[in-house]
Amino acid sequence: MADSPFRAQARAALADERLQAALAAARPRFVAKRAAAFAELDFAALRECAARARQRSLDHLELLLAVFARRVEEAGGHVHFAETPDDLRKTVVAIARRHGARLAAKGKSMVAEEADLNAALASAGITPVETDLGEYIIQLARERPSHIVCPALHKDRHQVAALFRRHHPLGERELAEVSALVEEARQVLRGRFLEADLGITGANLLVAETGTAVLCTNEGNGDLVASLPDVHVVVASLDKVVANWADAAAVLRVLARSATGQPITTYTSCYGPRRPGDRDGPRHFHVVLLDNGRSGLLGGEFESILRCIRCAACLNHCPVYQAVGGHAYGSVYPGPMGAVLTPLLRDAPGDAALADASTLCGRCEEVCPVAIPLPQLLRGLRAREARRHPWRGGATMDPRLRPPLQPAGSLPPGHGRGCPPGGAPRPGAAARRPPAARASLGGLARPAAGNRPQFRRRWGAAVKSFLQRLARRRGRTLPEGAALERAFAALIGATPASSAPGRPSKSLVERFLAAAAANRFEVSRVADYAAALETLPRHLPVVPGPQPAVAALPWEEKGFALRTDAVEPALAVVEAAFGVAETGTVAVASDAVPSRLLFLAEEILFLLPAERVVEGLEALWALARPGRQRALHLISGPSRTADVEQILTIGAHGPRRARLWLREALHPPGESAGAGPNRAGS
Repeated sequence: MADSPFRAQARAALADERLQAALAAARPRFVAKRAAAFAELDFAALRECAARARQRSLDHLELLLAVFARRVEEAGGHVHFAETPDDLRKTVVAIARRHGARLAAKGKSMVAEEADLNAALASAGITPVETDLGEYIIQLARERPSHIVCPALHKDRHQVAALFRRHHPLGERELAEVSALVEEARQVLRGRFLEADLGITGANLLVAETGTAVLCTNEGNGDLVASLPDVHVVVASLDKVVANWADAAAVLRVLARSATGQPITTYTSCYGPRRPGDRDGPRHFHVVLLDNGRSGLLGGEFESILRCIRCAACLNHCPVYQAVGGHAYGSVYPGPMGAVLTPLLRDAPGDAALADASTLCGRCEEVCPVAIPLPQLLRGLRAREARRHPWRGGATMDPRLRPPLQPAGSLPPGHGRGCPPGGAPRPGAAARRPPAARASLGGLARPAAGNRPQFRRRWGAAVKSFLQRLARRRGRTLPEGAALERAFAALIGATPASSAPGRPSKSLVERFLAAAAANRFEVSRVADYAAALETLPRHLPVVPGPQPAVAALPWEEKGFALRTDAVEPALAVVEAAFGVAETGTVAVASDAVPSRLLFLAEEILFLLPAERVVEGLEALWALARPGRQRALHLISGPSRTADVEQILTIGAHGPRRARLWLREALHPPGESAGAGPNRAGS
């Protein structure tokens, strides 16, 4: 039997000594960090809540997408649906051309990789620049990501240094340490952030309730991309939508813990169109949602793979992935989740072999934070392939034992993704036949025209038309106008409360300060801000470049020597709206503080009254009201990255240093908790 691409690539990976060293070093770090993150929590309860939130999204997908699109458009943004990767490419290029964009700064996005968006932008005369450190490294190397969370996991520091010397004409310099590599990337990419006229990011979640895209990063590059250019384009798969902020909290509680072992990512930002009163941000906001066969999985045997939140826990615990790495899978999506998703979306020659790239040990299902039964799905794909090609059981099978080929149009019962094993076809199964084999640089490409599911057709920006067809396929009618709002309200009313982590016996403020310190905030308690601010000039960081400047909002009236016009201030002093004890996070709204100060400053000092510390994410949502401003930023320490050899390095793109002054004095007369001059959403 002919070798599959996976088998050949796996053999090459096993013989690659550098790759094997990188994989051996990474696995124990990922596993240990995840285990520590959930050690004192009820993982089963948190997983049940997150899985319920994600499944509710799939059960009511057309309703939630309709509400999401309506909220975005009511706020002045635009939503586009892309049937195929080609549609996504054409949509994003058209947006770029409409606004005269020439340079696109990109945040990390698996969907952009899936659609091979960079090549389309370059062909249109638009220069795409990856800004996530791992993605930037593999862009220079002209490679695909090898890991969902750490795209350049397969590269060691010496390979990265060689790439930087080749592509950065900076003369002789020392690049032996990871910190030097991170610093060089910071300096090279800083100008690209400031020059870009188009920003493209992914989204970890899309919240229908407010029409908000949630972006989770550690480096700060995603927020610079989403805040500095004049146009912000979010590209995501349509299954990323969740109903409301309670469901968002349920997913966020397991996402970073499963991925990197953090309670929450350093920057978790909630973006929408720019609103009146916002201090800065893009004037144009677009969301492009990709289907690419996902809607054809709804209601079928493999629907649960759409619950995936891209945490990579299954990769990090999979003995096969850890033996061969991501490139052996030949797809944007590697590991157990990729072995399921790639054959379902791409179904290229050789993709069926990916389902065999598993020991079925069950570790992937055990650690999945949204309870995807990955071994069951892999077995289902194996069974599907056996039904399609029952004679492929081995190279020496006697040809006389092979069943006759089925004539066209007479496939046996149970054949194809629309049928259960051995059962009758599900309703609409004929409209969900596997697309013809095709390939696109390892990505997930467009089906051949004659094999597209019947419900698919070109709709451009006709959001309503697409959603109506999606509803009809599921035997439903999509409500409109007031009926849509009533249906959504009924769904929200039936949403159970999320499960917050266990609460230790320490006081609220003590827990917040301990969590903030663990996030690498430099924490101090102060009694009076005015007196404390006078000490700041002695603590200005020494940084290369122009004379350090201080930008402070809203403390100009304190008599402090300030400059608020600095593009890249050495120090930004910002009043935080709230602190979150659960994660050690401060929250700042874009209508109170310009986003550029939060991410362009070398150092940032947050001022927070103790009475504005809240318990968890639900309390924060209730007070900060995300969606009432362009952005709500949840910040958990200084910028960081571990994209090179898994070595944590501070100061990737955002502030290198984050300080927190907690004022414990009582409220002034007339001021209450959650109020004040910079209350988020005021």
